[in-house]
Amino acid sequence: MAAGAIAKALLAKKGIEVLAYIKEIGGIVAKDVSENLKELKEKRNQSSLFCPDLHATKLMEEKVLAVKQQGDSLGAIVECVTSRLPIGLGDPIYEKVDARLASAILSIPATKGFEIGMGFEAARMLGSAHNDSFSLVHGEVRPATNRAGGVLGGITTGEPLVFRVPFKPTSSILKEQNTVTTDHQKITFSLDPTSRHDPCVGIRGVAVVEAMAALVLADLFVIHGGGLLE
Repeated sequence: MAAGAIAKALLAKKGIEVLAYIKEIGGIVAKDVSENLKELKEKRNQSSLFCPDLHATKLMEEKVLAVKQQGDSLGAIVECVTSRLPIGLGDPIYEKVDARLASAILSIPATKGFEIGMGFEAARMLGSAHNDSFSLVHGEVRPATNRAGGVLGGITTGEPLVFRVPFKPTSSILKEQNTVTTDHQKITFSLDPTSRHDPCVGIRGVAVVEAMAALVLADLFVIHGGGLLE
């Protein structure tokens, strides 16, 4: 976390911001999510669950508390976005931006996947619908859409990075569970009622995902001679 804060400060020198937030908990999806990073950050910081959709936050809170009372836990999806990145960070083979991100993000405990841009939804689309065609915007060549999530062929397109990370439900729950002893005896096991019980570890994952993404991007800038340390 400390290293991530330093990385975010270095990226800020280049005008780049990294922002993570809760996208989904227990099937409740944040829908009222602004593309403006300043507004997105303000709304996220107003939420007890770091979710920029305040209506969804209320529903999520109710569900988390209900599941906690049952001695159970919930998974969550964390989404992370950035401001526009420079074109050309990364490499088509050995230093792919999405591959480096996936490797770093999946090293976070309780993570169970990584998807960038449209992610798994891309498998259900036609190429004509998924492709990001290029256009002229104020004389600048830019993708008209960002379904790729800011990375094509392992290299940044100049658009914002957009990726999502699923966190599994916390394993240490108060509900009784089946297990087997070392001498192969079937038994049930339950934690001490006074033990610590986190009903949704993904909430804590927001800051970790944000820090990890910043570290990967700062590293890419250094590799590509971005002058972050000047």
